[in-house]
Amino acid sequence: MSDAFDQMLADAQHSDSIYRANYGDSIYLKSGEIAATWMARMNDVVDLPESYQFATRMDVKVIQQDDEQDMILYLGDGIFGIESAEGDDKHFILMDAERDAVVLYMEDKNGKCSAQAIPNTFSTVAAIASSQSAEEDASDFSIYKSGKSKKVAGYNCQEYLAADSEYNYEFYMSNEVNVDWRKSFFGVIEKFGNYKTYEDISRLDGMVLESHTYSKKDKKDKTSWITQRIDKTDLKIINGDCEFGALYK
Repeated sequence: MSDAFDQMLADAQHSDSIYRANYGDSIYLKSGEIAATWMARMNDVVDLPESYQFATRMDVKVIQQDDEQDMILYLGDGIFGIESAEGDDKHFILMDAERDAVVLYMEDKNGKCSAQAIPNTFSTVAAIASSQSAEEDASDFSIYKSGKSKKVAGYNCQEYLAADSEYNYEFYMSNEVNVDWRKSFFGVIEKFGNYKTYEDISRLDGMVLESHTYSKKDKKDKTSWITQRIDKTDLKIINGDCEFGALYK
């Protein structure tokens, strides 16, 4: 991202005299043109594979206060993706921890795919989180198995309870699902591995099928994640079939 940004500034300097001669063309349009060039260069920074393959699909309902949203989660080996729809367009956010990147895909009603790769995503967030967490006391976090169980989406789950200085957590994990959460998610969480919270959670086996987060200060601040259905899938995204950089043009 740094290299792309430096090149963006060089582009701006190079075109400055031309721009001054055509000032009436609008600052907004010029800035947007330079930004689009910068975003396009970021695609070159990420060394994407030829394709991404997913083996598991989870249909999930996310409830935040009074707002409910249906979401489709795809799990692969070291990757996961979130699919959503907006009108006739299908959006897909892919997290690739190995390449430290997020890839955004959009497919329109005609099946045309456009995409944008964003590099250094997790290392940047981890650096910010690390600086902020220096003042936090990780010993406030605790987690234990309650001994209770229930079925979620037809799978037997064990209940776990956890808490830190701000929130109480309740979640249900199952060993009956064909994927372990660490296989898809742990690559991302490893970026934050210096936290005791993640070290404790990393010891848990199975897949989280339901979770509830409650604020200790605000009773209205509650978020729930409830799996509705789990299916095997053979979803494959071929990067060569997508036009990269097109999302921001």
